[in-house]
Amino acid sequence: MVRHASLFSQLVALFHRQRFYELVYRHRAERYAKGFSCWDQFVAMLFCQLAQARSLREISSGSMSWSTDIAPNAMRDLCTTTSDVGLPLAFRGYN
Repeated sequence: MVRHASLFSQLVALFHRQRFYELVYRHRAERYAKGFSCWDQFVAMLFCQLAQARSLREISSGSMSWSTDIAPNAMRDLCTTTSDVGLPLAFRGYN
């Protein structure tokens, strides 16, 4: 049990993961996803919004600082390199 959870981890805990995955399944959002799950992308985008990140390097550096605090298994792919952060966004088909 975490005695002193970060503010960001408390915010992430407000979102019901089971409900999130139900919506992902209903909309088939992960059918073409490789490497990142929708939850990982959601947490990364939430972090970017709150941190007002302007570049992939800021996102990667910031995520490395808090990834062990919230969910090391959920965010294992986010903290590898800056190029890994941009790839899922480019290939999701939202362009």
